[in-house]
Amino acid sequence: MVQGLSQDNSRIGSLVDIVADLPPSGRGREDQVMAVVELCIHGLAGYLSHSDLMRVAQRVCVRSGVDLVYSEGFNPHPRLSMPLPKSVGLVSDGDVVVMRVQKTDSPNQAWDIAETLRGQWPEGIEVRSVFLLDAGYTLYPHQAAYAMGLPNQEILETVHAKVDEFLAQTNLMITRHNWKKKYKTKQLDIRSYIDAIIKTTEGIVVTCRIREDGAIRVEEMLEALGVTSEDLEGPIQRTRLVWRLN
Repeated sequence: MVQGLSQDNSRIGSLVDIVADLPPSGRGREDQVMAVVELCIHGLAGYLSHSDLMRVAQRVCVRSGVDLVYSEGFNPHPRLSMPLPKSVGLVSDGDVVVMRVQKTDSPNQAWDIAETLRGQWPEGIEVRSVFLLDAGYTLYPHQAAYAMGLPNQEILETVHAKVDEFLAQTNLMITRHNWKKKYKTKQLDIRSYIDAIIKTTEGIVVTCRIREDGAIRVEEMLEALGVTSEDLEGPIQRTRLVWRLN
């Protein structure tokens, strides 16, 4: 169910919930809709970068004949985005591609788009579902959960103890480096980005808050919990996404 409304009256919840009984936005063009394509990304496809995935998505849409809306100007490009960039090596159960498309008279346009796109993606990327929204709405990531498998029992117990220490803190400052801007750093309280950590018999599940000023990076999360890539059983999996719609 929809988790609720934020202070700016945004809808917050899963994709299924926030699109249910959604009223018209009163904004945007009536001849266009926003198609939200939910994807599963696994296997070797998890090693595609965000820019790689964007290029793949554009080629798939063009090849499949989806009637995309393009920007105006001398260099028009498709109105297409991925609101939550995926780290290289991460697999996901719910990443989305948001595209602006021409509205049709079909009562099943979402199903038509889903069927058109299925089978067009490279191995490791599958279409789970497609939702249609009024073109006046904007979709933002709000929360994400990450599952980490820890096969070594000794490491598992150590990390579980580290989780208790982490959750007991009210803040934890780190220095974040911006490698694109040489020598650029900033102080960041990463504790404020973690909403919950669940300890399981196989590992941990970390639920992270995504704010307007950004989100915690996967490598920062691992370092804070004393986990190295060698400790993990396979890739980290983004298992659940919560969205904000306004």
